[in-house]
Amino acid sequence: MDNTARRVLIIDPSLEQRTQIRRLLETGPGRRYHFIECADGTAGLRACLDNGAVPPDCVLLAERLPDGDALQVLDALGDYPVSCCPVVVVAEEDSKLDTGRALRAGAQDLIGRRVINADSLVRAMDNAILRHTLARELRGSEARLRLGSELAGLAVIEIDYLADMMKLGPEAATVLGLPDTLRTVPRALVHSLFHPEDRAAIDAQIARALRPEHGVLALQHRILTPAGQVRWLSVRKQVFFRHSPSGKVRPTSALLMLRDITGQKQAETQAQEHQARLAGIVDSAMDAIITVDAWQRVVLFNAAAERIFRCPAAEAIGGPLERFIPQGLRAAHREHFRQFGSGPAQARAMGRDGFFSGLRADNEEFPIEASISRVETGGEPFFTIILRDITRRKQAETALRESEERFRTFFETIPVGVAYQDAAGRIILMNPAAERILGLSQAELMGGTSLNLEQACVREDGSPFPRTEHPALVSLRTGREVRDVVMGFRNPRENDWRWISIHSVPQFRPGETRPWRVYTVFRDITDQRRAEIALNRSENRYRLLSDTAGRLLTAEDPHELINELCHKVMAHLDCQAFFNHLVDESGQRLRLNAWAGVPAAVAADIEHLGLGEAICGNMARTQRRVVIEDIANSGDDRAILLQSLELQAYCCHPLVAGSRLIGTLAFGTRNRSRFAIADIELMRIVADQVAVAMQRILSQHDLQASEERYRGLVEQAADGIFVSDAEGHYLDINSAGAAMLGYRREEILQLGLTDTVAPPEIPRLAPEVARLAEGTVACSEWLFRRKDGSLFPGEIMARRLPGGRLQAILRDISERKQNEAKLREQAQRLREADRRKDEFLAMLAHELRNPLAPIRNAANILRHPRLALGELGWCRDIIERQIEQLTRLVDDLLDVSRITRGHIDLKQTAVEVAAILGRGVETSLPALESQGHQLAVTLPDPPLWVRGDLIRLAQVVSNLLNNAAKYTDPGGRIELGTWTEGGRVVISVRDNGRGIDPAALPELFDLFYQVEQTLERTQGGLGIGLSLVKRLVELHGGVVEAHSAGRGRGSEFVVRLPRLAEPDPARAIPSDPAGTPPSPRRVLIVDDNEDAADSLSLLLGLEGHQTLTAHDGRQALALALSERPEAILLDIGLPGLSGYEVCRKIREAGMAETLIVAVTGYGQDGDIRLAREAGFDAHRVKPVDPEDIRALLAHNPNTPPT
Repeated sequence: MDNTARRVLIIDPSLEQRTQIRRLLETGPGRRYHFIECADGTAGLRACLDNGAVPPDCVLLAERLPDGDALQVLDALGDYPVSCCPVVVVAEEDSKLDTGRALRAGAQDLIGRRVINADSLVRAMDNAILRHTLARELRGSEARLRLGSELAGLAVIEIDYLADMMKLGPEAATVLGLPDTLRTVPRALVHSLFHPEDRAAIDAQIARALRPEHGVLALQHRILTPAGQVRWLSVRKQVFFRHSPSGKVRPTSALLMLRDITGQKQAETQAQEHQARLAGIVDSAMDAIITVDAWQRVVLFNAAAERIFRCPAAEAIGGPLERFIPQGLRAAHREHFRQFGSGPAQARAMGRDGFFSGLRADNEEFPIEASISRVETGGEPFFTIILRDITRRKQAETALRESEERFRTFFETIPVGVAYQDAAGRIILMNPAAERILGLSQAELMGGTSLNLEQACVREDGSPFPRTEHPALVSLRTGREVRDVVMGFRNPRENDWRWISIHSVPQFRPGETRPWRVYTVFRDITDQRRAEIALNRSENRYRLLSDTAGRLLTAEDPHELINELCHKVMAHLDCQAFFNHLVDESGQRLRLNAWAGVPAAVAADIEHLGLGEAICGNMARTQRRVVIEDIANSGDDRAILLQSLELQAYCCHPLVAGSRLIGTLAFGTRNRSRFAIADIELMRIVADQVAVAMQRILSQHDLQASEERYRGLVEQAADGIFVSDAEGHYLDINSAGAAMLGYRREEILQLGLTDTVAPPEIPRLAPEVARLAEGTVACSEWLFRRKDGSLFPGEIMARRLPGGRLQAILRDISERKQNEAKLREQAQRLREADRRKDEFLAMLAHELRNPLAPIRNAANILRHPRLALGELGWCRDIIERQIEQLTRLVDDLLDVSRITRGHIDLKQTAVEVAAILGRGVETSLPALESQGHQLAVTLPDPPLWVRGDLIRLAQVVSNLLNNAAKYTDPGGRIELGTWTEGGRVVISVRDNGRGIDPAALPELFDLFYQVEQTLERTQGGLGIGLSLVKRLVELHGGVVEAHSAGRGRGSEFVVRLPRLAEPDPARAIPSDPAGTPPSPRRVLIVDDNEDAADSLSLLLGLEGHQTLTAHDGRQALALALSERPEAILLDIGLPGLSGYEVCRKIREAGMAETLIVAVTGYGQDGDIRLAREAGFDAHRVKPVDPEDIRALLAHNPNTPPT
């Protein structure tokens, strides 16, 4: 029996009651007491909580106190650790105290004053002390469990069934998607998060766990967080029960541990999908794949094997492999199979040099090419034979290339070139389309960079394409995607230029910012480019004529994961060092991944360890935990390094997931010589969790790499690629395909083919798919419908996969169709232009001959010996009129050429409309009077003004009047009027002539177009007058329209020009003074046409000038330098030296004052510029008006003529 005196604190305001309690305890059996008495709660609390005093072994607390009651004192004690002291509440005879509330507030027991005696009082105190001790131990266990769970990535929830409340651990709110500040919540709140589809099953499991015979719950289920996220949880629950004296058992509390396994579930789903894809690849392989066990019984027989051996898989599986081997080869096969099965090789070719013979089900023997490999599954060897029928060698070689890797089926058949390059830009993989497009073999390109040094590459504009600007190298350098870069190069096989459109996309390893590889996809656009060039050429030709668990489950960085977790463990276990090694890629060495608490030099010494080297290496080899305690006195040779680090205890665990060694994890302490068993167990739990997390990370990395290889090829294709099921529902589609159809990828996966083709195409779908044989590729054109309802033509290359699925490549051929339509349209326009050209040349010949006939007649009359003086004047008038007609024809042609090329120079000023009309009427008056037409002119009042070139606008009016006069029968009426409409001035020319067919109005202003094309051609003209009108009006910012009610009903032409406000009165420009005859000059006339030179010399001689003539460049230069004439009329196109060279040499000889005029048939703007640069003072186009020559010779020699 324990004789230690028990310290008892009595808190009671009544001295009598305190004395009675002392007597009862002192008279009780076998124990001594030391009493402390307080008369109020404040004093009692001070006695309990005084840091300098020993706390009492038990407190006897009266229900009612002067400064409060027992509940208030219990509440105050509850703010302090539970280890303070046990409490027994003494209830009054008329007590109204809530027993449950007192117990929850911290009391261990209650006793009533009416039943108090020595035995009941001692029993109540013993019970309180025992319960208090158990509670302290339980609280410590719970704290250790909670910390262990937290370090293991588990969230902890304590359930109080009496209060129907839940207390959330630090991680629980995060896992449940609740605010971090929530700690105590109603049980119903957590239950409301159960996923609706899982709720019934969860409720059944909870009800089962609340029965005493079970008490444990373990399941995985889903929750729906308040944010709407679906999460998977792994849940374990332990229920605690209370047994009442009556025998009734009820649950009082429970401890719930849960872990977020959403990432694990997603990884499992992805792995299953990956396996399904691999199985699909095996089923769709072009080669036969046969797997046999150690007894050569067939366990796998794919579709290709069925086709090659003409034997169903159901018949082949389970049977011997030898049935497919010719009789004469079976003995040799058995011996080779035995040697391979017992040898070290994992794979080899079958037969001699890989060639062998097979036997079909119908006993047909045929040559095959085969290889065999060995794997072990579950400790049992299995052998996989891959073979192909090489009866037709060429087809077999193609099939071999297509099946080198399962995922390269698509890679090898895609019609665009694909290259795969490493971080240095070296090509490591490319498809046949790339060889064909580039004209170089893989042997010439593999290992090289993006551009072969010997290939000349150019940009779209023809400039050199720098090697460093190739999209693949730019993408590697910048880390950005480079799209739609056009490059031209010479294909060495075809010895011809080809054009490609390039798209390069960088690839990154997880966690890295620099690309480690780049995919480059390039499409041959040579035909498109040639079509564009052809189209541009056509357009140019026509113009000439006319763009912790959560962390464990979500962490991606092994170093960050270990570092963060191990620092938490170190803080809890009072450790000062940890080491984490991971198995390197070779599988034979350990690499230091994370560490703390040791010098960097020591970490460098153990950065790489072999299996069996040092403690970690030995433990990794045996995969058994190592614990070294009291290191200084252990005598363990392995502990020398640990002693140098002043560690006293060390524990190292292997990181093993399944049967795979991931690495090691060790902890060391300098503050104690031994680890508690619970500490070592906690380290083991942490090591196991870390191993699982590391395995997940490695698996995800492997899975991600595999997915990226497959998805990278599909996503970087410029064409759309999709897969649908047998009913036509989309199963997968790349980004290019979704964008082409105007949908997001997740949207289109809810649709079918019937939703994305035009309604008229839907009836074609079923028959077209039915005609697709499995594995064959068919090409067809369809009309597709985008999400916005717009339609576009597409080209489909499709094949049917096993199971009825459809795999297809979609290409938008809108641009190709548009180019084809444009080419057809351009061809039609060119044919029309050629027709008009021929008509124009015929009309031009006709119009040139008309004036030449009277000129020839006049010339013959002039030679007649009996020519009268009156007839001489008549001949002169005829020649002048016909020359004016020829001049107008040539001027109109030159004007059209200048306007078409944009080389006309408008001298725009403020012009009164009346002046324009007057000048136009003056020009056209002879044509009007010759036909006897009546002209009615309506002038504006007040005056109207426009901004423009008076000469050109008068030419517009004159052309319209001439046109009206031409197509109005003699004696007709023509009206010329002007008015305003809004901010525009309207000029109208109306006639009562022959009218215009309405169908001809759209082409009326086209170049060379004529409404009437009769053989008589009584009206003449080249069909350029109205075209000239339209272009001159547009240059002034206006428009011109033609109107006619039809044949015989007259026509009207309306010009609308921007109106100009009335300008300030302009200063008057004086008229030219009357010309005075020029003083005689010495003139050199140079022309290779002797008649032209001599006639001009005669004309100038009659006017008193002294003339010299020359007919080639050298003669002209010699005369100019020897005779020093005052003026030179110089032709440009001369034999010997051109006019430009003659003029330049004359100026170089110092004849700066000599007037030199270019008299030539070249009248374009470039010709005038060249003349000015050569040193000419003026430029005149043949035939030159004699008055113009007189004005030039009369001009002041010191002022340059215009």
